[in-house]
Amino acid sequence: MSKLIEEIKVYIEKLFEDHPPEFLYHDLRHTKDVVNIVEDIADNSGISREEKELLLIAAWFHDTGYPENIPQHEKMSAEYAEKFLNKVNYPAEKTDIIRHLILSTKMPQNPKTELEKIICDADIAYIGKNNLLNRISLLRKEWETT
Repeated sequence: MSKLIEEIKVYIEKLFEDHPPEFLYHDLRHTKDVVNIVEDIADNSGISREEKELLLIAAWFHDTGYPENIPQHEKMSAEYAEKFLNKVNYPAEKTDIIRHLILSTKMPQNPKTELEKIICDADIAYIGKNNLLNRISLLRKEWETT
């Protein structure tokens, strides 16, 4: 794992510690699941190391704005990513790609690039998992309380 990705992981874990407890689905577990699935897809799709880094950064940030603004959480999440990446002097053109990757996860998803397709698939991969009913139950409870 690169130093930047490790730094982002620590930052996101701390950020989720402060999230309200009623977010039962859009939590650190979901984010880590998306990150792991992005990594698996990236490792098996022939994309470059640079593209994988963009995807991993977007995956870590993709739901960070959820507690702040549920209907516009993708926009808020992209802003969180941009703010963080600007602080570490990450290249602006790469930051822009990450913003687009995060925004592409907005439902209904309509990914246009290969990278957008990967992050969108990772974000809804729970549909094919054994614990689907449990995750849907948590999502339903989250909707009821928020």
